Parts: sequence; C-alpha cells; structure tokens
Amino acid sequence: MSQSKYRNLYGDEYRYKYHHIDLCKANTDGNKMAINNKFMALAWEYDRGGIAIFDPNEYSYGKPDQKLIKGHQGKIFDIKFSPFRTDLLASASEDCTVKLWTIPKEGLTQDLKSDSQTYLGHKRKVCLVDFNHHAADVVASAAVDSTVQVWNMIKAENYATCKINGNPTSLEWNYDGSLIGATDSEKNVTIFDPRANNIVLTQKVSDGRSAKFVWSGENTFAYIGICKANEREFKNFDIRKNSENNDNTNELFRVKIDEQVNVITPYFDRESKLLYSIGKGEANVNVFDFNETVPKRCLNFPTNNPASSFVMIDRKYVDFNKNEVDKMAKWTVNNEIYYVSFYVMRRKVEYVPDLFPHIPIPKSSMTFEEWKNGENKPLERKEICEFDRNEFITNDDKFEKRETTKANITPGEKYQNLQNKLIELEQGIQKLEGLNSNLRKKIQEEEADVERLENKAN
Repeated sequence: MSQSKYRNLYGDEYRYKYHHIDLCKANTDGNKMAINNKFMALAWEYDRGGIAIFDPNEYSYGKPDQKLIKGHQGKIFDIKFSPFRTDLLASASEDCTVKLWTIPKEGLTQDLKSDSQTYLGHKRKVCLVDFNHHAADVVASAAVDSTVQVWNMIKAENYATCKINGNPTSLEWNYDGSLIGATDSEKNVTIFDPRANNIVLTQKVSDGRSAKFVWSGENTFAYIGICKANEREFKNFDIRKNSENNDNTNELFRVKIDEQVNVITPYFDRESKLLYSIGKGEANVNVFDFNETVPKRCLNFPTNNPASSFVMIDRKYVDFNKNEVDKMAKWTVNNEIYYVSFYVMRRKVEYVPDLFPHIPIPKSSMTFEEWKNGENKPLERKEICEFDRNEFITNDDKFEKRETTKANITPGEKYQNLQNKLIELEQGIQKLEGLNSNLRKKIQEEEADVERLENKAN
C-alpha cells in the first residue's frame, strides 16, 4: 500500500471566473496564459499580437474595448511572469522577438505599447521563453530557427546560444538554474550548460511523437509523449548516466498513461513531486506521484470542461488551511477560464505542515555576475503560512534599453516569410469578399422589402 502523503488527492473544479475570453488561436507549444498573485496575463486574439491583463482574484470578462499590451508585430506564442517580480512579464512572438513588459500596479488602464526590453537574436518565430528561477536577470528563449538562446537582461544581449535538432516543443531551467533543457520536433532532449557553452546531453527519447519534458529532480528529467504503439507515456532519465548511441541506458523507468493520441502537456510541482498532465481538448487531469519508487497515478480527475491550455498557480498562493496543495487555471475550448484545485483528504480540514515543504521566497539567490562566474547558491525558503499572499514585488528597472542587431535572414527564409504574408493577405481578401457578398445579399433583401411596401402602398 502506498505510504505517500498525497495518496488521497482529489480535485474540485470551480465555476468559471472569466468568460468572453478571446485568446490567441495560434497553434503553439508555448503557454498562452501566465498567472501570479496580482495578474493573469492572456495572449489575446489581436492581429499584431496582444496580451490582456486581468485580476486573478475577481470575476472578470473580456470587453469590446479590451486594453492590451501591444508592441509585437506577430501573434504571441508564449508568456511567463518573472519569479522575482510581480510586474515583469516576458513574451515570445511570431515576429522573431522576445520582449519584457513592466505592468503598472493598477493593471492596464490604457494600452501598453512601450516594452522594457526587446531581444532580436532569433531568425524565425520564437515559440518558448523561460526565466531562470535562481539567478536574477537571466532568461532563455527557443525558436523555430532551431536554437535556444540565453539572454543577459541587464544589457539586453545574447549570452549563449545552443543549436537543437528541430523545432522546439518545451523549454525549462533545471532546479539550480545551471542547465537549460529543451525538446524538439525530432523527439530529442538537449541539455545545455550556458556558462560553459557546452551541450551536456543530446538524446533521442522516443520513437513516437509529441515529445515534451519537465525536470523531475536535480539530475533527472521526465519525458512525456506518444510512443510508436500510440500509447501516451512518460519516461524518467538520469543525465549523470551515459547513454551511448542513444540506447537510452540512462532510462530509469517508463509509465503508461493511456491509449489516447492527443498532445499532452505536463507540469511538475518540485515541492510536492506531483506530475500534472492534461491532453489538449480533454477534460481529465492525470496526476502522478513521484514520491514512490516508481511513480503511480494518484488521481484521474474528470472535469466538466475540455481544456485547450492550463497554467499552474504558484504554490505559495494556495489555501493551505484547506489542505489545497496545488491549483491550476484552465482555458476551455468554450473560451472560458476555470480554476481547478487539488486537495488532500484528511479527517480535519486544517493546516498540516507535512503536506507543505518549505518553499522558495520570490528573491533570486544570485546576481547575474555570480551566476556567470559559476556559483550555484540555493534559494532561501520558508513555511507557506509565512508568505504575504497580497505582496506586490517590484524593482527599479536597471535594464539597458538597447536594440540589438536583428539576425540576418537568408533569402530562403525571406521568401518563406513573404509566402506566409501572401497567404494571410489572401485569407483576408477571402474574408472581405465573404462579408461583401453578405452585405450585397442584405441590400437586395432590403430593396425587395422596400419595393414590396411601395407596391402595397399604391
């Protein structure tokens, strides 16, 4: 019998808190949602890429004159809040750029068009972005040009670049912020050390499709995807073990999830060691407990609304007095956003310290220079009940506002970009022709009505 303290996990789905949500419909492996204790950011359906900001603690709805963060020239593919600041947001876009935005404390009362920084190093659309959770002023991005780039946020310049084998499908910093890992469309995992400018591991982890990964420990990562037998699965690997000729000898275990074929998105809670996953267009949330020797499914929670995307809320903002160990915001296929909470069933509903290991405070453990020089300092931690849930954390921007030179685009890439723009223009013309046809039909109907009324009057 399982001895894990999370074995009696159960879920609860709230009624929707947001409706009339017009999220960006671009197909992406990034996340169109980001959330902290003060803001919920949503990639909006806007022709040149916009981001809407809502209060996550109040009932909200989209408006016809919705105020947006504007500044990109293409759709938004991924957004992330800084782990050290409430008001700092990073966005990755189709326009080949990564931008940083500083959100006013009161939210958006007007469109925000001035970014804090712009990074112009990628040649193709940028799909993913992720802040370093230990070192200040370090952020990474991955793009369709098959590169992962690490940025010095102070000077707005590229610090290191890693080549991967295909289009990126996931991107995440490891536990101590020393390594960045990415998966690509060729089902490879690449682990990169940006300080040594060295690839630690490149490994093909699947013979199927839809490979994504999350760090499951200091030196282990979990791949999640669909194998050749059309089974969804996850595997756990240890980067300290050599895997010669991609024979996966560093594989620790494999766990079958189900036999569905939809793309699945994982999230790993590093404090509770619980792996959450949702398939695109599915309503069920699967939770696996990594506190076991071999992870076991501790919950298959059937929600009422199929999900298109989800984001986990930082653990410091859960209701610990009700044994709520994790909470997610879920964007449904009906353009509504629901909250889903996960509780541990206990005889008494009260704060149980052993369910909540000490968690990191929102303060970096290293400066950029310390991190650059090879230091690895642990984050300061404290009990969850000691956090101020309403604290707004900001800093005076020390970023250098500098435009870097845009990467050279090859003639082939320029031609492809023009082709894509031509397709978009043709689609726009078809849409306008359809509207014109409907208007002509309506005018003809109204003219017929007028003629009928005139004949009746005569």
